[in-house]
Amino acid sequence: VLVLSTLNQCVRRARGIKLPATPTDASAERAQRSVAPTLLTERVGALVASLRRWNYLQILQWCYLWSSCIMLYKLTPLALNLLLAWMKVAMADFHFVLICAATFLAGMVLFMIPPVPGPPIYLFGGFVISDN
Repeated sequence: VLVLSTLNQCVRRARGIKLPATPTDASAERAQRSVAPTLLTERVGALVASLRRWNYLQILQWCYLWSSCIMLYKLTPLALNLLLAWMKVAMADFHFVLICAATFLAGMVLFMIPPVPGPPIYLFGGFVISDN
């Protein structure tokens, strides 16, 4: 957008085209204040000026928050597989009723966590309960 705006402004300057400004327009006041020609068109220049007033530290904090959420959603299935493999080994010597109860409780707890997918929990229950 910046390149197109610059090209547009260069063509306007080369052709001698100047946009008419009305005295009631706020952009006319800005045009009267800054007599020097700019590289960008008026609209894109106003957008760039608005972007310069942003609070970049707060934007960076939101970027870190959302990227952490994305990483959580990507890494949770890997950690889930490790947890379920450990639980299968840990429950190998348990009584059948205790295995069913532990599988039910683990499934209920894991289903409460949003990034945890369902199919590994179903497969875990099938593998652990069918082994006994």
